[in-house]
Amino acid sequence: MLLEDKGVEDVAPWGIRSEDSPLWETPPDGGMPVKRYQEYLALLKEIGARRVGQGGNPLEVSFGVWASGWAGDTRHVDISWLEREPSNTVISLDAFYQTDRPRRPSYVHIDGNWYIWADW
Repeated sequence: MLLEDKGVEDVAPWGIRSEDSPLWETPPDGGMPVKRYQEYLALLKEIGARRVGQGGNPLEVSFGVWASGWAGDTRHVDISWLEREPSNTVISLDAFYQTDRPRRPSYVHIDGNWYIWADW
């Protein structure tokens, strides 16, 4: 769907972000028709994700599945599909969380082009 909706970068219950605006907007104020937005929200709820986003060259599509913390000290975990293998991979999330801070966001390979992405 994101590939069809040109210019849309992120979709979440709190709105959408587009390449034209870094700010979150809630339809019908901008970005896409309300019906299409509701379709995204239904699919996100069905798979248990908080948001979906795309970007990059090569292409990356990420589903936000978990976040904890506040402001500049928030951990995030996404499930991502990447066009190419990233250079910043780690063996496991445990290994990632045991590295010294500040940490560089990293990926854990799941299968095929699927990865877990984590930051903190």
